[in-house]
Amino acid sequence: MSMAEASMAASSDECGIPSYSLEALRRRSLEKSADRFADPRKIPLEIPTEEQRESSRAMQEAVVAHAQLLGMDPAHDQDFFWIAEEALVAELEWPWVEIVDQASKKTYFLNEETHESTWNSPLDAHYRAMFERLRRERNEQRAEQQRLREEQEQYEQHYHHQQQNHHDQDSGNESASRSSIRLKRELERERKHHKAKKAEWAQRELRITRQAKRKESQLRKERDEWRAKLVALEQAQVRQLQELEEEQQAQAAAKSALDHSVELEELRATNAQLRIDLELAAERLAEAEASKDGLLENLDKLATIAERHEHSVEQERAHAASLDVTLRKTRLELELARENLSDLRAENAELLEQQLRGDCTRTSHHPRADAPQFDALEAERARCVGLESALSAARGTCEDLQNRLVDAERAQSCAERHAKIAERQREHVETLLLDQRAGCQCNATGKRLQTKARRGPALRQVHRRARRAKEVSLGNKEEDKDENEDEDEDNGALSDSALSAGREKLASRRNAKELKRLESLVLHLQQSEAHIKEVAAQCMIAASREAL
Repeated sequence: MSMAEASMAASSDECGIPSYSLEALRRRSLEKSADRFADPRKIPLEIPTEEQRESSRAMQEAVVAHAQLLGMDPAHDQDFFWIAEEALVAELEWPWVEIVDQASKKTYFLNEETHESTWNSPLDAHYRAMFERLRRERNEQRAEQQRLREEQEQYEQHYHHQQQNHHDQDSGNESASRSSIRLKRELERERKHHKAKKAEWAQRELRITRQAKRKESQLRKERDEWRAKLVALEQAQVRQLQELEEEQQAQAAAKSALDHSVELEELRATNAQLRIDLELAAERLAEAEASKDGLLENLDKLATIAERHEHSVEQERAHAASLDVTLRKTRLELELARENLSDLRAENAELLEQQLRGDCTRTSHHPRADAPQFDALEAERARCVGLESALSAARGTCEDLQNRLVDAERAQSCAERHAKIAERQREHVETLLLDQRAGCQCNATGKRLQTKARRGPALRQVHRRARRAKEVSLGNKEEDKDENEDEDEDNGALSDSALSAGREKLASRRNAKELKRLESLVLHLQQSEAHIKEVAAQCMIAASREAL
């Protein structure tokens, strides 16, 4: 309260609305909203008393004061006083709470979360923004109407000036009948246009006024709807509280009506179901272990396939190295052949130059002497062409071998990756199986202890009641004692069996969940195994093709 007192001392003159006027205003608004839905014929006519008149004056003063606090002018903004009335009646949302100061009889508002207090309601900002928006819309409508009126007056003045000018021209030019007729037509056209404009402005002004009235009626309807909703919410809250109390009473009666014998019968019935569930869980665990063994065998097979594939890849690499050596040899031979061909071409060019000079002595002896050189040149050309074709073929085979080698390496990496994934999943499944077994044992022991601690007193009371009923019904106390001891032993066995059945049921449910999870993991492992088999088959096909 220290912060509240400080804020009260700091702003004691900020808000002068007494608390009793606010309460009377709220009570009056609730009565109005309740009377709105009542039958007007059944409401008697009441004459207000002096106290009611004073309370109404106090409420009006409170509304005017709150309107001034929201920024309204009492002389010009009386149309918006309903906003101030609604702000006074509106309910606060948590964590804000309204508190009445006993010393000054004034109200202030406290935030229960931050312990912040203020004289003004936290809802004033919302209603102040609403008032500003509505006042702005009203001012815009008034400005639009004023602009339309000014335009209409300007157009009427312009029209009168034009009419006066046309009248002066008609008086000065009476002899020109054609021009007068034309001017009359123009005046008629201007008059019609003026009438149409005037009608359009009137329609626009009427439309604007209708829109303003429609908005005002909508706001009033919304205000009435909100008030009706507040009343309906209060009634619904009262109904909900009554229903909750009735439900709580019914639940208490139902809990008190339950008997311990029904619980024992349910435990007996669930015992058999738990045994069946445990047998199914054991079968599923055996299937999971069998699938694990199959996965291990498949992993071994995949390892052997990967080793074979590595051996084939090494062979392909050796074959590629031998082809690289042959390719280098062919390149060297081709370079030598090209050098020889260039030398022969140079000699051939010299011989042709000598023939062109006309050396008869050389020409007579040249063809016979140089015929072997021409034959060697042709043979060298043919050899170069063959070497070039062989070189291109060797390049093509080398490129094919390199591509195949890259594909084989990719397939090998994929197979290794899938094998690693399968190995990790196998290890995960093994750890899950071990954890599941250990968890089942721990849960069984824990549930046994919990059920013994819970069901022990109730079962003892049931046994005591059964003993007393049997002792009263039978006259012989000794026989009753023997029978009660036998029944106690049977009931103890039944209670132990029921408790163990409950524990087994809980453990079986958990085992079922874990088995579903393990089955999903096994399916995933089978899918990965199938994918690995496909990749291995592709690798084998590629290796066989490369070997061919």
